[in-house]
Amino acid sequence: MAGPRFLNMTRPSHWLILGGTLLGVFLITSILSHPGLAQRYLAYLGISVGPVAKGDMSVIGDNNNTAQLSPKVLVTEKVTDKYPSTSPKLSPKPSAVSGSSIPMVSVGVSSTPLPSRSPASTEVAINEIAWMGTQDSAGDEWIELYNYGTGPATLEGWHLTAADGSPGIALHGTIPAGGYYLIERTDDHTIADIPAALTASFGHGLANDGEKLVLSDNTGTARDIVDASAGWFAGDNTDKTSMERIDPATSGSQPGNWAGNNLTLRVGHDNGGNLINGTPGARNSVSGPDQG
Repeated sequence: MAGPRFLNMTRPSHWLILGGTLLGVFLITSILSHPGLAQRYLAYLGISVGPVAKGDMSVIGDNNNTAQLSPKVLVTEKVTDKYPSTSPKLSPKPSAVSGSSIPMVSVGVSSTPLPSRSPASTEVAINEIAWMGTQDSAGDEWIELYNYGTGPATLEGWHLTAADGSPGIALHGTIPAGGYYLIERTDDHTIADIPAALTASFGHGLANDGEKLVLSDNTGTARDIVDASAGWFAGDNTDKTSMERIDPATSGSQPGNWAGNNLTLRVGHDNGGNLINGTPGARNSVSGPDQG
């Protein structure tokens, strides 16, 4: 039998070389035409591979630059059936959504409720009373309200009423937080250079010997009371100094919470051009910076 020229077929070792070469050609041909054989062979060696599409090959070269065809193998994981791993097996966290494979991450959020914010308060006080009128006219009486709350005060439906019914004033409008509300009797000429928030009839006017005044809201609830029915707590009918409240948050029926204008801090002019001995629309002369 004739063989390749470089083989001596009389030598058994050369027969082994020839047989091995033919077997290698057969195996390569089988792998190229049946990729599944390569998968089973690699699986026998302990490597799991993904499917190899027919003809999905890459060209590699050896040291002699001889081109060979090699199947592209996608290695996914080491088969551990034959050689089990000692590492603990991790299982994915179950999803909180039914039918979903996306793991849900639980974020630590405190269940302690946030402290509630107190609503803005509406606190309105009867803050200054010119029961004696002005130097120009004893009939030019005026009253000032002050909102010492943290929110605006809507006065629709509110009333300022004397115990004897005169005056009985229906209020309207809004007082902003920290704002003043000037009520002038009959017209807006009582204080010539400060516009009134409201002009209203005072009926027969404020009695010089005292009144009880009640400020009520739109539910009829008394929001402030100045009970000076036994006599006004402060103010003077001779020099026409107004009666000023010291602390709007302290009872208006407490005599010590009132004082006459100090004649140092004065605001506005009457209809005759005289200084008003009071502070209409401004902080009272006898109050601190955080008071009315």
